Amino acid sequence: MPATNGTRNILVIGDVHVGSIYGLLPPDFVSSDGSEKPQNEGQKYLWECWQDMKRRTAKFAIDSVVVNGDLIEGKQPKQKCSELTLVAPNDQETAAVFLMRDLRNWLEKNTGREVPFYFVQGTEYHEGREAEELESIAARVKGANIQSNFSGRHCKEVLDLTVDGTVINFAHHLGGGSGFTRSSPLDAEAMWCQITSSKGESVAADLIVRSHLHFFMHVEHVNRHALLCPCWQLQTRFARHRSTYKLMPNVGAIVLHIDPEAKKRGLDPVCFTKILYTLPKPEETKFQAGGKLKK
Repeated sequence: MPATNGTRNILVIGDVHVGSIYGLLPPDFVSSDGSEKPQNEGQKYLWECWQDMKRRTAKFAIDSVVVNGDLIEGKQPKQKCSELTLVAPNDQETAAVFLMRDLRNWLEKNTGREVPFYFVQGTEYHEGREAEELESIAARVKGANIQSNFSGRHCKEVLDLTVDGTVINFAHHLGGGSGFTRSSPLDAEAMWCQITSSKGESVAADLIVRSHLHFFMHVEHVNRHALLCPCWQLQTRFARHRSTYKLMPNVGAIVLHIDPEAKKRGLDPVCFTKILYTLPKPEETKFQAGGKLKK
């Protein structure tokens, strides 16, 4: 959907997992100890997709960016750093700051105006109980202040973003479904929004946006949309242990198109463009027959 007058375009990215051997890493990165950190083959592919995503968003006049959690991989205490390409937290922070500043510079070059960034907290395992590293990243990138749960910080667990009367609720977490019913948790989230907002306990969102599960999903009710965002991390050992085939990630981003005038006319104010990339082709291990042993 091309940008039109009155339409607000919001780029949503999440689950970048900077620092993971399966996550996004800028090329030619030098760690704090002076060591060069070359991209592995998966990271080279993700970087190509990231650059393509930037080019594709250029046709939209992006008004703001929401980073919906798990921007960094964190310390990996359970894996004991075995799946980290950047072990030091300050290196993960530096790489993430570079990615966000580079993205903002690209968008502002194309729009000719400032593009605010909103940062939503992800899981404690990756970003810490108080999201200290993410708060530092958001401050260095000059992220917009979020008012939520009676206090304001650069990053919070929930963001209710109002776009001229249209409300978008951002949060990172969403429980996983079972079997083939992967849409059930997202559907339930929209239903609970209806229940709690009718009692005045929450804001009645026109659009609910979640991440965390690393695949794309869209559920639509009569008066509400719910979206599950793709990620920027290839399949991890954790996912392979749970299910080699089922837990394949969707790599990419979402551009939301919000038309406040449509809502005033009683029409749907929400539509979106999904930017998705195929996973790199896996390698097969060829069978080798052993030769005869020497006497």
